[in-house]
Amino acid sequence: MSTAELLRRTGLVLLAAGMLVACGDDSPEPATPGTPLDPAPDPAPDPTPDPDPDPDPDPDPDPAPDPTPGGFVLGDDPAVECPTGTVEVLAFAGGEDEQGLCELSGTITGDVTLTAGPTYTLAGAVFVGDDLGPDPANPFTTDDDGNALSAGSLTIEAGVTVFGQDESAFLAVSRGSQIFVNGTQSAPVVLTSAEDLGFAPALGRVGREPFTGPAVDDPFVGEWGGFVVNGRAPINAPSGEFPDGLTAAGEAGTGLYGGATPTDDSGTIDFLQVLYAGDQITTETELNGIAFQGVGSGTELDFIQVHNGADDGVEFFGGTANIAHLVVTGANDDSLEWVQGWTGSGQFILVVQNPNFSESDQGIEADN
Repeated sequence: MSTAELLRRTGLVLLAAGMLVACGDDSPEPATPGTPLDPAPDPAPDPTPDPDPDPDPDPDPDPAPDPTPGGFVLGDDPAVECPTGTVEVLAFAGGEDEQGLCELSGTITGDVTLTAGPTYTLAGAVFVGDDLGPDPANPFTTDDDGNALSAGSLTIEAGVTVFGQDESAFLAVSRGSQIFVNGTQSAPVVLTSAEDLGFAPALGRVGREPFTGPAVDDPFVGEWGGFVVNGRAPINAPSGEFPDGLTAAGEAGTGLYGGATPTDDSGTIDFLQVLYAGDQITTETELNGIAFQGVGSGTELDFIQVHNGADDGVEFFGGTANIAHLVVTGANDDSLEWVQGWTGSGQFILVVQNPNFSESDQGIEADN
């Protein structure tokens, strides 16, 4: 199996523009009749105007477009239609070539659907919804500053590709919100990196060619943050800093999780591939390929692959979620790990380690 079979590529389009300009008149006055004419004096020549000592500069014929949070530029590609909840940006591949992308940033609220067709990109940390707390019967409505909080629902259609712009980019679902990954066997949803799709040079980094060899020889790892789902199911090691006794904080600022609802429903994830994710921030803090944090059994997890994650392939932080048909290839630590009292189940799990990664030495780490 090669990673080339996992990806779809996108095309390029060109744009152009132009300008235009304008100019007036004048007439003499006749002499009075019967009046002797004195020789008309020579008219005084109009003084030559001094040149403008400080002329206004010509307008820039090609002003720089506004930057977006992720480093691409705002723009319009007629070939791309970005759905509500995203912003159209242009990625310059060199020269005048450019490609339209649909960018997500900040917090997604309301219902947003990533339709098939465009390529999507994550600028930094992207959250689906605000954290609404551990109790679905009494959700948080405002934050500590009195700002209103809202849930979000993100649907990703079959065949969609989303890439993180750098190691700080991750996609996280908050407590009280949902995600629906509607991939299929022939058209999975792919979450990957800028390097993998050839966009690293547009972000000021050295690019690389897509890897096309055997998966066990793939040397690329940890090129963007990863994917996180936060739920309201029980965990057995809540953090003492939260007075509810139910909540813990995800590593690397990925959100709060935990609660007392074993059947909590964070959505449906079918036929998803997560490639080149993960980021070891410190020896104790890292992003995994996928982190399921306090996720409940009402969440459907089926047909998922994680390839070349910088830390664990998949890690469960407590919760009761069940997972089936999981493939983890080339994890640079444990392929499957669980902590904080995960009580779900895993069925049909395939692990393939990469002999070139020194930390790729454990199929399972079961801490708690």
